[in-house]
Amino acid sequence: MKFIEKMKHLYIFNNQSNAAQYGIGAYIRQLIECLKGNDAFYITVVQLGAYERELKTEYDESGKIRTLFVPSINYYYNEQTSKLYCRNLLYLLSLYISDSEENIFHLNYIDETFLFELIKEKFSKSMVILTLHYLNWTFHLKGNTLRFTEIISRNEELTDAEDKQIYQEYVKDKQTFSTVDKIICLANYTKHLLLTHYAVPEEKITVIYNGLEDKAIFLTKKEIDAKKQSILIPQNEKIILYTGRMDENKGLKPLINAFRQVLSEYSKVRLILAGNGNYDFILNECNCIWNKITLTGRIEKDKLYELYQITDIGVLPSFSEQCSYSAIEIMMHGIPLVGTDATGLSEMIENGYNGYKVNIECTNESVNFMEEKLSAILLQLLNMDSQLFAQLGRQSRNMYETKYSLKIMRQNMKLAY
Repeated sequence: MKFIEKMKHLYIFNNQSNAAQYGIGAYIRQLIECLKGNDAFYITVVQLGAYERELKTEYDESGKIRTLFVPSINYYYNEQTSKLYCRNLLYLLSLYISDSEENIFHLNYIDETFLFELIKEKFSKSMVILTLHYLNWTFHLKGNTLRFTEIISRNEELTDAEDKQIYQEYVKDKQTFSTVDKIICLANYTKHLLLTHYAVPEEKITVIYNGLEDKAIFLTKKEIDAKKQSILIPQNEKIILYTGRMDENKGLKPLINAFRQVLSEYSKVRLILAGNGNYDFILNECNCIWNKITLTGRIEKDKLYELYQITDIGVLPSFSEQCSYSAIEIMMHGIPLVGTDATGLSEMIENGYNGYKVNIECTNESVNFMEEKLSAILLQLLNMDSQLFAQLGRQSRNMYETKYSLKIMRQNMKLAY
């Protein structure tokens, strides 16, 4: 198929081997849903690191969405081979792309700085957009902005190896931000960081929250009881659900400790942890309360959504988030959300409206999670008057509809392009 000239050509980049990281795979799927049926664009998804032996091209049924599968390299991956891969990629893309067309390149991985530079060099008339899904230092420092600020202000005095690495990444990220034409932030928190610490011009930044297609199904009390019975959960046992990766940055240790405190006062409750990761770490933390904590492992989306249908409280105790799809799913299903005031997650929760958030105290040296506050909030919700609790759920659903629906994301993405 040959593309019609003078149409906007949108190239959305993904890395198939890393697609599950930071919700980027989900983001790209929702982005494509936003653009389906939009006659202003021809869309190409460029799948880097694809599990193919040679370049492969596929079209969807409409003929307007093309996917280029670019094979992964089969030798040791380092900076040199990464640059070689990018150069070969640009050669392949030049067979499909003309600089005389109106091209938009939408990238999603901040650490592909060299690729950004090559695209700007090869297709000088194009627009290059970066959606900023993550900043690496937020994982290393558990979202501690105070510590980050101190590190970048002491660049010549740094002696710690990790601090030096954070500073080097900071310099590299600044270079990336100066190369691209537009940056899409998923939270106002991130926009503020770029303005204050990375010297990015404000006109270059736009904030667009993640959006999610509405797939919620709401059950009657009788249907909820039957579904609980089918998976051997007592009907009178309330469910607290966490979904996401099993690692320390997600706040699972303080969550389990807080849940342990909850059980000392409220026994008819179960914590379900849905996701993959470090199970040994989790099981260690669950000592003596194993029968009250269920680990599902990674499960398919339809099974996960069935869990949401019977969940009473959604919890996301992360130290660092941008615009969490897990939080959006919780709100989409009309479930009160308990989270933290860390980074972008703080913007997704209004205390007393769609849930409650726990303060994370940061100093130049440490990050402290208020476990007692988390257990108090969970107990407050478990003991809450049923009408007030139902109102929280309705307001959580309303938060999804007004800020995080696919419709809202579609409107904002049209303006960005």
